[in-house]
Amino acid sequence: MRKIEYLIKHNRFVQFIYKITFSCFFSFISFFVHVDKNLILISSFSGKRFNDSPKTIFDFMERNGFLKNYKVFWAFENPEKFNNLGLNIVKLDSLKYFFTAFKAKYWITNVNIERGLRFKKRNQIYLNTWHGTGPKTIGNAATGRKDYNFRKVNYICADGEYLKNIFIKNFNANPKNVLLCGRPREDKLYCSSLDIKKSLEEKYHIKKDDFVILYAPTWREMKNKNEISSFDITLDISKILNKIPNSKILFRAHSITSNVSSKDCFNDRFICVTDEPEIDDLFLISDVLITDYSSAQFDFIILNKPFICFAPDYEEYIEQRPLCFDLNKEYPFGVQRNTDEVIEVLHSILTGNNKLEEFRALKQKYSPFGGNATSTCIEKLFGETRLRGK
Repeated sequence: MRKIEYLIKHNRFVQFIYKITFSCFFSFISFFVHVDKNLILISSFSGKRFNDSPKTIFDFMERNGFLKNYKVFWAFENPEKFNNLGLNIVKLDSLKYFFTAFKAKYWITNVNIERGLRFKKRNQIYLNTWHGTGPKTIGNAATGRKDYNFRKVNYICADGEYLKNIFIKNFNANPKNVLLCGRPREDKLYCSSLDIKKSLEEKYHIKKDDFVILYAPTWREMKNKNEISSFDITLDISKILNKIPNSKILFRAHSITSNVSSKDCFNDRFICVTDEPEIDDLFLISDVLITDYSSAQFDFIILNKPFICFAPDYEEYIEQRPLCFDLNKEYPFGVQRNTDEVIEVLHSILTGNNKLEEFRALKQKYSPFGGNATSTCIEKLFGETRLRGK
């Protein structure tokens, strides 16, 4: 399956044949399928997770009694992993998945529903919350597919003009359909979430005096034509723990990463939190974030906390995948290329030189909107009367 996905994304001829053939076939079939106004199809990270903004919206609907009026199907890549959640489940990319997509009045996702195809009908409502704002080129500006088209997406969440312009330019989105509201999953970062914070501190035995470092690198291009997505931990964890007193490092791999080196070195101070469903929850218990080209940093600075960009492969990386801006110029601490440089910045943060004013300016420049995304999405999807519970 991964080889097929790789060919579709990177081989123009295979991509063209796939898109034309199945788009025409599915559009024809869907013409005979009646749209159910009470049916909703949801997926997160192409069926890999039960989390992020789609789940935030789902939880809101559940809390406010919406599910009494609607039937919701969740699409998962491996449904057997989620059978204990009490959900209506459909396997991603199965015939049942596509028939559910034909029939559902509402589509909610943070990546895509049509799987690179085009069969959405006019009377279907499609919300794409997207999954982050970052420096990497995406959509038609990135290598691989050049056929991204969000023209028929009814609503797309953005947290600023920066991402809005990317959607318009690189995804062919209609400017009128971009909601400048942030992403639903980030709403809790704008308000007090003490219960979540306390629960995670107890779970990972974090004490009041602990200096908590969240290490959350993004994924690298998969090896062997996308059969394996691996990540090598090049940060010297032991050295940081020795040099930074009372420190604990939480490691969270990207959802696409299937193989992590040095995973046998976890202990009570270097803790694997990859299975934690919501990375934003981990932000609440962390004092500093170490990442690289991830969009996580723009979520993290909502909490008025500093991040470090550790990218030892910076020059090599930008040759393969150009970035939208120079990280050395835009990020308050620039780019750190080795562990010693990371430790130097950590010491700077601990002594009060955390550059929070510069981080606030960075947020204002790239992601100024947020805090009420869930209510905005619900109102757009189901109408203001639904939001008020009438």
